[in-house]
Amino acid sequence: MRNHARRAAALALPLLGLTTACGNPIEVPKSICGTPVDRDVMKPILPEEGDVTQSSEQLTLDEYCVVRVDKSRLLQIEIRGLDEPLPSEDWIPDRKLGYRSGEPTQLPFARRAIVGRQGALVETDCGNPSKYLLFRVDFSPVEGQSEATAATVKGFVQDYVTAAKKQLDCSS
Repeated sequence: MRNHARRAAALALPLLGLTTACGNPIEVPKSICGTPVDRDVMKPILPEEGDVTQSSEQLTLDEYCVVRVDKSRLLQIEIRGLDEPLPSEDWIPDRKLGYRSGEPTQLPFARRAIVGRQGALVETDCGNPSKYLLFRVDFSPVEGQSEATAATVKGFVQDYVTAAKKQLDCSS
């Protein structure tokens, strides 16, 4: 009888190790697309498990970046330099586009902003290297993750845009 108990315990130990090793806890990145982010702000928009990868393409001032978790797109960020503000019609809500399904939001650094649970569109003064900057953030929850709230997206956008403006050395 004792041998059975020892054998069962010996078999259970490796199985316990397998169940804890199956989940790959996510490592919260220190930066997104080369821009430092507050890990506490980033964590709520990430799933609990998975591997984070990033790719970006820089075209003069304009940048396009994608953040993936286990090959599924989680975040898509576009930064564009503008000589003039976006026309008013570009700020009309459109439920088909994630960043436009939100609400107009006041942000201390933004000329205009729309923030929702699927993303944000933010226009801000820069001065140099471009008169204005436009940030478009599209958020897509990955499998096994609940959707973000507008508050979590807003927290990320505030942190990211502020850091990006500083990194780009905006004069405004």
